[in-house]
Amino acid sequence: MGQFDSREIVSFEEFSKGIISVYNEEQLIKITANTLKAIFGGYYYCIRLFSEREKRITLTLAEGPVIHSELQPMRIKENTAKKMQVYRSDDTYYGVVEYTEKYHHIFKDTTDGTGTPVVFKGELLGLINLESPSGFLKPEDKLLMILFANQLAVSVNNIRLLNRTDVYRRFLYGIIDNAAVLISVVDSDGKIVLINKFFKDRVQMEFRDIIGQPVMGFFPASQRLKLHRAFLRLKSENLDHINLNLMFKQGDREFNMNMTLSPLKDEAGELQHIVAIGMDMTEFLDLKSQYEDSRKLATIGEFVSQISHELNNPITSIKVYSEYIKKRLQSHTYAESDILEKVERIENTIDRIQYFVKSIVSYAKPFSEERERVKLANILNQALYFCQYLIEKNNIETVMTVDQSIFLMCYPNQLIQTIVNLITNAINAMPEGGSLTIGAKLEGEKVIVSISDTGYGMSEETRKKIFEPFFSTRKSEGGIGLGLTIVRNAVLAHNGNIEVESEVGKGTTFRIILPYEND
Repeated sequence: MGQFDSREIVSFEEFSKGIISVYNEEQLIKITANTLKAIFGGYYYCIRLFSEREKRITLTLAEGPVIHSELQPMRIKENTAKKMQVYRSDDTYYGVVEYTEKYHHIFKDTTDGTGTPVVFKGELLGLINLESPSGFLKPEDKLLMILFANQLAVSVNNIRLLNRTDVYRRFLYGIIDNAAVLISVVDSDGKIVLINKFFKDRVQMEFRDIIGQPVMGFFPASQRLKLHRAFLRLKSENLDHINLNLMFKQGDREFNMNMTLSPLKDEAGELQHIVAIGMDMTEFLDLKSQYEDSRKLATIGEFVSQISHELNNPITSIKVYSEYIKKRLQSHTYAESDILEKVERIENTIDRIQYFVKSIVSYAKPFSEERERVKLANILNQALYFCQYLIEKNNIETVMTVDQSIFLMCYPNQLIQTIVNLITNAINAMPEGGSLTIGAKLEGEKVIVSISDTGYGMSEETRKKIFEPFFSTRKSEGGIGLGLTIVRNAVLAHNGNIEVESEVGKGTTFRIILPYEND
């Protein structure tokens, strides 16, 4: 700065130091104005700050006989804008900023002047005008104005960044604080550094009593090992997040929380903080439990009603036939053929009761066999073998297409019974004969087993009900409506799914979709 005298250098250095700790624009331009006054005594000056975001002049401070009509628009010489590298977007600030060929004086009766844009990385932040009431400005005056403008630009940009950051910070804190979920941030030592209002209200403690405390203390002892292991995984593994179901303490009460833990790492990949977001699932789980209980009660009620109906009729028949045989034997007036017919009816009725009880046991009793790795083709062949008598009796044509390479981890007897039930249903749907097609194939990570018939099919209304306990289209033929319920339960036990397609008069296709475990 050899071109400037010592007074100018000292004033500029004091100016540079003085604006470091300034955090608002109004105070900033006052300090700038005082420094300009100290250096350029006898000159007129005007400082204007401009916001490109708001497209307006935000602050104006002038010393001298201002021509007010010249304060806006803020006029900048074209060649000065180029030298200062002002970025000029396609947006026009009509009536606010104009670029001109000549300098426009903004003070009365001045002989010379300069307008220096306040620019930060191409963005126009303002304009400083300096004018002389007599004589001409020296070249070093204009150079010093550029230094002032550049220093002012840095400070204005910093202030605006801080203001925007503060706005975003308050906005984000508002979102976090008003979120109806538990939010906390813990450091790498597991101590809480930030919480939201929901967390504070949930634990019924003040912020000052929570910050700095180990987060483990807010969970029951039985849950801490699970949480500790999750923290270790976030430290040692490259994970985006971990989901946990944990119990959360509030005094003597505990709540079911679904927690998502996400790591915050530095540039070196070292874990610095963990963000924990928890949703209180207690009410949802209570409602779910109540719903499931009500469904169970409804099923039990239906179950008891059906049992009463199914057992009363055959038991009444047995009683009537037994009394008839007893009277005949007591009177010694009976025909052997007559007694034999009644005994056969009793036996048939007992068979019906046994079948009903067996179906109930299959529906209610969980399967106890162990899972095995078996060849799917063997399962299907065995099920088909068990149904061979019905297939021949009903004149059914059978086609089976199976991928011989498929092996499954399954409960073999359960899966065989499932296929037998579906084949039996298909045969019953074709009383006058038809075609039965059994297929099995691998699609990605799924095994698809399909059983199709060309029988009478079913309506959409019937299709929606077929898996309900005790729903049957064959009540008159002795069906009790548990076969497909047992099938569905068996498929679910294999972590699978079952689908049905049917059209009246054209037939039905059942598809069992099972997970493929290639061991």
